Amino acid sequence: MTDIHSIVRLLKNHLYPTYQLHAVMANKRITPEDGLKRGALTVIDWVCQRLGGDVPSSLQVPKPEEYANFDSNRLVSVHLNYGFVIDIVSLPEKGIWSLQITEPDLGSDPGNPHQGRQPVAGRIFETDVAFLVQDNELEIGVKTIISDPVGSALADVYRPAFVKKLYNDPEFGLKHLIPIEPKLHMVQNQAQLKRVLHLYHHPENQLPLVLFSKIRKNISEERPAMPGLTLNQLQTGGALHKDITLPGGHLLKNNVGKKQNPIWAKEKAAKGHQKGKPREWNGAAMGSLREFKVKGPSGSDQIDSLRILNGNSFAEALKPVEPSKPSTSFQTVFPPYDVKRFAASLAGFAHVFLLEPELLDTLNQEENLELRTGDVLLLEPQCFQGAKKIFPLAQARQNTRLLWQYLYTYPREKAFDFGNVYFLSGAQEALVHSGQEAQNFSLRQAERYATEQEVKDAQW
Repeated sequence: MTDIHSIVRLLKNHLYPTYQLHAVMANKRITPEDGLKRGALTVIDWVCQRLGGDVPSSLQVPKPEEYANFDSNRLVSVHLNYGFVIDIVSLPEKGIWSLQITEPDLGSDPGNPHQGRQPVAGRIFETDVAFLVQDNELEIGVKTIISDPVGSALADVYRPAFVKKLYNDPEFGLKHLIPIEPKLHMVQNQAQLKRVLHLYHHPENQLPLVLFSKIRKNISEERPAMPGLTLNQLQTGGALHKDITLPGGHLLKNNVGKKQNPIWAKEKAAKGHQKGKPREWNGAAMGSLREFKVKGPSGSDQIDSLRILNGNSFAEALKPVEPSKPSTSFQTVFPPYDVKRFAASLAGFAHVFLLEPELLDTLNQEENLELRTGDVLLLEPQCFQGAKKIFPLAQARQNTRLLWQYLYTYPREKAFDFGNVYFLSGAQEALVHSGQEAQNFSLRQAERYATEQEVKDAQW
């Protein structure tokens, strides 16, 4: 009979981070201690939503908006094992709060056979978030660690939902050198461009910068000539004491009375003229009109010149306007990308800017680039080599896909610096130290009490 027992081998898994972020609370109107409470309650609220209706009593806390009346001592350390593991280390007196969730990959919609992303066998997700009060600031660290069977395809990068809640919360907000906001940062002058380049060269920056640029379009403008009145409109006195609509829809108001109109008076007095022929009257015959000429090719009845020197505003308005020479002007328009959607979706992944085209020369000179209007510039942080990538306007259609793919996967497998925050292992060590400190304090108090008692006994 053969032996059916065998030893199951242990296989090494590939461990790597996907989403990562280190930031500080942006709101300076509340204390870091209050911020710690609000941030912890926000994360616990996210955990409770994931648990559904089955929430243990240790996690039944108020909503984040009620942090002001919430005692931080109610933030307790927790260990829950439901097939997935939830660990919380809470030391509010030391300004420390940390959470870790360890769970198997069940896909994008567990239980749904038609879910969008199917699970990967053997894959484990570990989500860490930590808060730390230090130097009058509240630091926040977030990271997701993937444990994959060797040979598996790399996991997608997902930003935990509580990150969006934190940077959208006006009472909290997130800041990574500059505020993390789901909006486009406009760069309209040299000073703003200088701040962008300072951010790019800052050694503590860990988020890439995406610089879109507006496009400059040429616009040629030519003012058409304004036609004058025809002889048929001037041959009767009644035509000039009424309002006249010129070709093109322009309405001219006649404020000159009929009897005071010199042209109407001259028309009435003139005899023997032939209707429709060009004629010339001098200033003596016209009274207030110094000169009135009708010129043009044979058969034309267009007035080419009408000069008024004696204050006749209506006649002055009838002068034809000569066409102007074409003039060239410029108009700036947005590039062919949904830049606002980029900025909103990439908050916490990258900082997104939109430059005016006149700033490109300065940018090219400062960074030794050949950027043109409409191109997209991606600047990587200096701690990750500081590379510069240009996505030309001519390839805009494929650039959208490439930008999304590049930026959404950027934090994967990067070695982020999380400052002073304690994730679970560090927080547990702090908890042990805190326990040892409490034990040492208790021993010191007991020794002190014993010494005092011995002194009293000796006195008696």
